[in-house]
Amino acid sequence: GNGAVVLTERACGNRQDRVKDVYTFYRKQYSAHLDEKTHPYPGMPETLISLREQGYALGVISNKNQRDVERVCRSCFPDFQFDAVIGCLEGEPLKPDPACAARLTAPLGASQGDILAVIGDSAVDAAFAHGLGVACIGCAWGFRGRAELEKANAEMIADSAEEIPALLSKWVRGKS
Repeated sequence: GNGAVVLTERACGNRQDRVKDVYTFYRKQYSAHLDEKTHPYPGMPETLISLREQGYALGVISNKNQRDVERVCRSCFPDFQFDAVIGCLEGEPLKPDPACAARLTAPLGASQGDILAVIGDSAVDAAFAHGLGVACIGCAWGFRGRAELEKANAEMIADSAEEIPALLSKWVRGKS
């Protein structure tokens, strides 16, 4: 959830002198194999289409490398075009820093205040949403599970992708 550099630092433990080598090895391996066993969660392609049909602009913000995020999106959602796909770039802030939202909204002619919600599966996503002042719709089936999302105070938690459009719609109506 915090990006590959943090993952590498954690993996190296007390051998921080190895971080650069391990990170280089990781990047090479991940890039070569990232789409071999990566698939969208069940119902997510249909959910994205439903949200688009409801008029929402949809973007991806990930702490993965920019090229890798673009590749995963193309591989997992070949028939869907996100409005923006934002990954990690050197020198740019990562989630949960709300400043990274500007890279998502600027190409859309929008501002951070136009973001309605963050849909994610970790405490990093919830912290990002809260930093933006918007709701987090937590995905209980994802990376970390329901307990982490509850602890991170996700405003809503979906047990399946199909629940997301109704939760978002309910949230938006409640804000009107």
